[in-house]
Amino acid sequence: MSTAYTTTAGGNPAMTGTAAATGVDFVLATNAARVFFTVPPLSTGESLELQIKETNGGSYVKVGTICNNGDSVGVVTSRGGGSTFRVNKSATGESVAVFYD
Repeated sequence: MSTAYTTTAGGNPAMTGTAAATGVDFVLATNAARVFFTVPPLSTGESLELQIKETNGGSYVKVGTICNNGDSVGVVTSRGGGSTFRVNKSATGESVAVFYD
């Protein structure tokens, strides 16, 4: 069952709409994975970006793009132990909702 990805730890609001948004932190254990997907697929110039939280100060560093330009699915796999991540959604031309499994 898919879960709506949110922008706050309390679970609301869901990451949806046309505005750029920053998602809530999540932790993945070593070799754990989380699949993210959008409904509808992202258009040209739109993306989901993965960031990792630095352990010394709490700032975030871009890891890479999860999906973009017509894609709707991307997978995040942790190779380091207990890393904290978040996903950012770019502004979109039409309303896009972000989910994970």
